[in-house]
Amino acid sequence: MHSLDSNKSVQSMVHLNSAGCSRSAPGVVDAIHQYLQLESDVGGYRAAEERKDQLEGVYHQAAKILGCVAERIALIQNSTAGWQQVLLAYPFEDHDEVILSQTEYSANHMFFIKLKRSKRIRLVFVELDADHRIDPKKVEEAITQKTKMVCVTQIAFSHGAIQPVEEIGKICRKKNIDYMVDGCQGAGQLEIDVAKIQCDLFVCSSRKFLRGPRGIGFMYVSKRLDQRLTPLMVDLRSAKYHGVEDVEFYQEASRWETWERSSALMLGLSTAIQYALKRSLKIIQQNIESRRKILYLELQKIPSVEIQEPDHAHMSGIICIYSKAKPTEDIFKFLRSKYINTSMVRRSASLLDQKSHGLDMIRLSVHEYTTEAEIKRFSEVLSKFVGA
Repeated sequence: MHSLDSNKSVQSMVHLNSAGCSRSAPGVVDAIHQYLQLESDVGGYRAAEERKDQLEGVYHQAAKILGCVAERIALIQNSTAGWQQVLLAYPFEDHDEVILSQTEYSANHMFFIKLKRSKRIRLVFVELDADHRIDPKKVEEAITQKTKMVCVTQIAFSHGAIQPVEEIGKICRKKNIDYMVDGCQGAGQLEIDVAKIQCDLFVCSSRKFLRGPRGIGFMYVSKRLDQRLTPLMVDLRSAKYHGVEDVEFYQEASRWETWERSSALMLGLSTAIQYALKRSLKIIQQNIESRRKILYLELQKIPSVEIQEPDHAHMSGIICIYSKAKPTEDIFKFLRSKYINTSMVRRSASLLDQKSHGLDMIRLSVHEYTTEAEIKRFSEVLSKFVGA
């Protein structure tokens, strides 16, 4: 493990791991520090009271970034926690069918394996096409009278294809099937409109392309789904007493929250969302696309590097690679020693994705702050190590 021993190292670092955790957006760290200082000065409860309007504002900002109303937003610890919290409350019955694809995030897949044992549901998998995308027609063909739910990961962590979530949403609405979307890689790099997607659940991460802090995220829960579910956890944030022997859950999506949460992280998330909205998600997406094209072209110049993804119009800022010349872990460690941040996608974490060919891969993910000079520096370092 190589630690940073000087400011020069930080300044010269090439960060190609936005899909894991981006560099914070301007103002995020200051917002968190200032609030923590206020908590230290006056105590947590009073600090929250003094910043009440700002803390409540995060719901309206998250709603803007997803195209919904604030009442349909819940704050969560992370995407996986929100996803599982809602689905644990879902009234599955024996032999119900859930449609998944080979892009499904590993934690989501593992959850359904566990659920399959307790509820005896059936998992139906839709294969990807040559472009690593889901064919909506294949989803429609997989639907039967027993299908209760379709789950799609908008952008897989193991490759960068953007899935046709709106087209799949139209099918789900036509068939009256619940539709869940994991958007943790999409939030912050794509324009998102849950009304167009027509989903019932859309979970988002703060720390990835949105450039917010770790330890917080948010999710959209549709009213049609919320009315049929009862959260497993309950406290004064999610419900109120209805007589001495009963409780009544609130109608807003905040019914999925608990009282204790980090106000500092909420303000950090709020700052990141405001920055993205001011910058314009359309511009951010265009900039990420342009950086990705530069990176793709640089990688094509290295014969010993295999690029996992095809190059087409529906790609995000994620590219996965491997080399037959060097073990993937050796490449990862060498790049890290040169202050180049990447991420390893191990084959054990992407078992569903047959497109990964059962290989460990290096995941590269650019953002709009990634410069062409940084990409070229990475390419030169990688080329020298694996051999041109």
